[in-house]
Amino acid sequence: MESRRLLLAVALSMAILLVWGWLFPPKKPAAVAPPTATSTPLSAVPSPQSPSSPSVPAPGPQATEQPIQGEREEELSLSQGASVATFSTRGAQLVSFRAPDQGHTDATTIELVKKLGGPLHPFGLVDSRGGSLPLNNALFVASKEDREGQPELVFRYRGPEGSAEKRFRFAPNGLLELEVKVEGVNGWQVFFGPGVGNHSQEELDSRYSTRSAVYQVAGRTDRVDGKSAKVAKSLAGTGLGWAGLDDNYFLAAVLPDSSTGGVVIEPYLIDSAAGGGIQPMPADGELSDAQKALPRDLALRFAPAEPSFRASAYFGGKRYEMLERLPRGLESTINLGTFWFLARPLMLGLEWIYDHVVANYGWAIVLMTMLIKLLMVPLTHKTMVSMGKMQELNPKVMAIRSRYAGKLKDRQGRPNLEMQRAMNEEVMGLYRSEGVNPAGGCLPMLLQLPVFFAYFKILSVSFDLRHAPWLGWVQDLSAHDPFYVLPIVMGGTQFLQTWMTPSSSAQPMQRQLMMALPIAFTFLFARAPSGLVLYWLTNNVMSIGQQWLYNRWKEGKKAEQKPAAKGKGKR
Repeated sequence: MESRRLLLAVALSMAILLVWGWLFPPKKPAAVAPPTATSTPLSAVPSPQSPSSPSVPAPGPQATEQPIQGEREEELSLSQGASVATFSTRGAQLVSFRAPDQGHTDATTIELVKKLGGPLHPFGLVDSRGGSLPLNNALFVASKEDREGQPELVFRYRGPEGSAEKRFRFAPNGLLELEVKVEGVNGWQVFFGPGVGNHSQEELDSRYSTRSAVYQVAGRTDRVDGKSAKVAKSLAGTGLGWAGLDDNYFLAAVLPDSSTGGVVIEPYLIDSAAGGGIQPMPADGELSDAQKALPRDLALRFAPAEPSFRASAYFGGKRYEMLERLPRGLESTINLGTFWFLARPLMLGLEWIYDHVVANYGWAIVLMTMLIKLLMVPLTHKTMVSMGKMQELNPKVMAIRSRYAGKLKDRQGRPNLEMQRAMNEEVMGLYRSEGVNPAGGCLPMLLQLPVFFAYFKILSVSFDLRHAPWLGWVQDLSAHDPFYVLPIVMGGTQFLQTWMTPSSSAQPMQRQLMMALPIAFTFLFARAPSGLVLYWLTNNVMSIGQQWLYNRWKEGKKAEQKPAAKGKGKR
């Protein structure tokens, strides 16, 4: 009993702490326009993380070399299927990449290149300290060539800013292949990012929204959280499979084909007040009050180990089957969490129900939850029987406690450990003699938690559930209920379930705390993804039905025992 009370106290304490954190999160400082010094363009403020000296462009072109310079800025595009990559002749950089968005009603695309001011864009050039090279402002001459039956954009420049050539084309597998050559500049690197896509303010503020850098070294996938990163992280080129940037549903990754000297993952501040530019994170990681109000994101810098840098890049949704067909295990960028071994089968089960039973992911969640609940019926029934026996034993347990009430402390008020041990042994002996397991009531909850976390991960990262409607006002199972109907109904079913469940404790305070938990859960789930709330609501309804059937069964058993007892008394 003491161990059960301790478990209950720990569970209630954790619930209170969680709810407190949700209701009263730390206040963000008010956004203040940063001082002029911090809003200097990135090209003038090289990142101080690397101790290397900035590289210096070579002098102007030799007399024997003909300059190659464009006359005006133009944009050219490459497309494959619904994906369209757009490049600017200024710096030969990627300024737009539109990829298929998940839409269950329309075939739409989404922009995956962050719209920023300043000279730097994906596949721009930086020095060894992260400072933008003058080549990013140069006007390249563009041409379209044919390479192995695929159109290829070629950008060339030779002039006062240096000499460079960049090539881009789509491979048959959908990856964007690139090759970058730079002459006369020491320590040049290829810039990638920052981040993937353009997030709304609500997405930036959401605790469910993630922004991170993800990479694979020696076959192991790891990530850096973009929301909390303060300092740069360097990765050696040896064993590097790929490195990229992602959020919950989309990925932009670079797969080097040539050897690299390493990759630097660097945090930046997104300064929308200064025209959408980016600020490098201070070297010491200490932010001013104005900077603390700015959202953060990450960018990558690839250092080539050869005269040229060759790589393939992926821009698109994180759909497991699609990434699995691409090289180097990009499907591992889908973060299924600790319980991945449950999350993956659940994801496959939901997809199968969607494809073969009902073409609605909301109803697929309901059916999957019902199936899981039915599979756990034997265990849950056994637990209900155990809790019912404990409720019946409460008078005997309280009688034992009352006998020891005056013996648990000595005259000085100090705990009498010997008496406490004797009382606990007598209570446990009573449970053993009646065949009751005091911890049996906690087992179903412990078994449900892994499924709960697996469902949470699926709804947070499954590309197929993005914008998936259920019915009526719930048009996106990956977002919270805009009218909070589902959380309120879920809280009501949780209260009903708690009221119907027999209490294994005779302590009124414990019973009152248990009845207060549904209120805490309602606030806890208020802004959770609708699909997750729908799962918990369905689970509650199934539990209520199971509890009602158990109560009817128990009443029937008692009714059968009464005539038998009367018959014995007449003899």
